[in-house]
Amino acid sequence: GVSNLEEINITNFFEKYSYLPSQVIDIKGLMGDKSDNLQGVPGVGTKTAAKLIKEYGKIENIFANLDDQKGKLKENLQIHMDQALLCKKIAKLEFNTPTTIDIKDVEYNTKNIKSDKLTDFL
Repeated sequence: GVSNLEEINITNFFEKYSYLPSQVIDIKGLMGDKSDNLQGVPGVGTKTAAKLIKEYGKIENIFANLDDQKGKLKENLQIHMDQALLCKKIAKLEFNTPTTIDIKDVEYNTKNIKSDKLTDFL
């Protein structure tokens, strides 16, 4: 089992990663995330993404100030700007999505279970 749990808050998250939890989507936009199949910008890893977000605050500000960058990083940012912005959009969790489903329609209700149909199925 897990015996060493650490409480995470905004302060110690920032101390550990040097960016805010709200900036994780910007980090993912830049460096990608293999588990979510987000490609990001080639050549941008954890350190570079964190450095850029620390300096510019968000991904859009990096692209607004591309002339500050040099060499291959600047080139990759220019070429893959749309990809990075799309990755950020995909990485963002939306909590206010409209729905037409009534919670009562999906509520667990044992009255609706037909045990004879269930045992026939099993």
